[in-house]
Amino acid sequence: MSQTLYDIPVTRIEGEPATLADYRGKVLLVVNVASKCGLTPQYEGL
Repeated sequence: MSQTLYDIPVTRIEGEPATLADYRGKVLLVVNVASKCGLTPQYEGL
């Protein structure tokens, strides 16, 4: 289990693994959606 938000593992858009700690001090937009939800086409612009 992650201890802080910065410990959460993520995948960069290039497919490389990272953690949110790599972005510490920067402004982030976190979009949490269900990928199998019927409404996901609305997020295409993100």
